[in-house]
Amino acid sequence: MAPLPKPEVIDAIIRKKARYGYYADTKQWHRYAGDVYPPGQEQLSLRYLDHEGTPLVFEGPKPWIGFFQPFFAPLQTLHNIGIGHFEQVADDEVHARFGFEDQLLFPQLPWGLAEIRGGGFYDERYRLIDGEWYIVELEMRRTYQKISFPLWAIMRVQQWTGISLL
Repeated sequence: MAPLPKPEVIDAIIRKKARYGYYADTKQWHRYAGDVYPPGQEQLSLRYLDHEGTPLVFEGPKPWIGFFQPFFAPLQTLHNIGIGHFEQVADDEVHARFGFEDQLLFPQLPWGLAEIRGGGFYDERYRLIDGEWYIVELEMRRTYQKISFPLWAIMRVQQWTGISLL
């Protein structure tokens, strides 16, 4: 088993991961590049797997933001991220695993009828660049997901007809 990073490294990475969730929930997409992801870094591997293993893959922050910014725009979201497990794999590299739960609410439908709730794990690689730790590789794997029935029905109708209902 790889050694634990120093406490100050763990603290820096935990704070970085907290900002990752906060920026998504407050829709501060402009803050990712240069704060969460290394400045000027376009060669990042960002993979998101749903509970069935279907992947969304982004090679860099621009396509990632290009997808999530409009997707999250109408939503109310909350990301709860666990404290994490850490391994120092090199002097300038740490592997981190965080458990998470998230909620995505679609306020267009009344009474909380449209929501997605899920959870799983983030596996990430952090690298020390110019004295700062950054995410340089990320894989989110959902282990469960719940979609409210009204939203599930709307999504199926959209899929069958090609007409956007939300």
